[in-house]
Amino acid sequence: MAAKKRKKTKKRGVSLERVLGIVMAVLVAGVLIWLVGTSPWGRSLFRKLPGEIQRVFTGGPLVPIATGYGIDVSRYQETIDWSQVKTINYNIMTRRQGAEEKSAHAEIEFVFAKATEGANYEDPQITYNRDGIRKAGLSYGAYHVLTFADTTKQAKNFIRVAKLRKGDFVPVIDMETSMLGGTFNAKVEKTLRGVANALEKRYGQKPIIYCPTILVTELRKKEWAKDYTLWIPHYSAITRPSGADFWQFSDKGTVDGIPGVVDLDCYYGDRSKLRGLILKK
Repeated sequence: MAAKKRKKTKKRGVSLERVLGIVMAVLVAGVLIWLVGTSPWGRSLFRKLPGEIQRVFTGGPLVPIATGYGIDVSRYQETIDWSQVKTINYNIMTRRQGAEEKSAHAEIEFVFAKATEGANYEDPQITYNRDGIRKAGLSYGAYHVLTFADTTKQAKNFIRVAKLRKGDFVPVIDMETSMLGGTFNAKVEKTLRGVANALEKRYGQKPIIYCPTILVTELRKKEWAKDYTLWIPHYSAITRPSGADFWQFSDKGTVDGIPGVVDLDCYYGDRSKLRGLILKK
């Protein structure tokens, strides 16, 4: 029986032509993205896209038009060079709605630094940040992360560490859902009111309440909470959350002098109302 001839198998591999084709495609795509991000016609086309598509395309936040801009920091930003902290960077990752590049830089006016958490915790960077913020000529504010610890002890902890003085922002009470169980129940309300009342008694002005969207609806139902200034985080929205005086619109901002990313905030309302949030004594 004659032996069957074996079929020749083709050697598999990536041809030079295919490699060159991939390289060319990547280069063309890169040039197109650069043109869209930097040219006047590209920016004009870009702004016509729905906000959410813009977010997906850039992977970064849109900087809204607002009365004023700021950031909030804690130990997670490590050692900040406050002499360099001036504006929210404008680049292909961060666009200001309705503004050309030359006028899109959002000047940072205020900074809220984490001071305390619960009855005993002190942010290890608070002294450095407080001194740096003031030296840089920025408006200093401090926030306290609320827990279920004794309310009097929480207020005393904040007062001792934050060292607020005339010309600083009123205190901020930070309601983190991870600390409070994710619902606005009677226990949360009692704790919030206890700390808020203690801080108002000490400083003579109502504190700002940082309230996640999941808790906002229930907070607004409370008659006692109507006069409080609300600071609301919402990263997926392209317009400010309803009722927000301060809007934390991104947790992925870039600012010169700050390692990594930082939370970006803006303020709505007139300047007189903003000045009303500054301590008078």
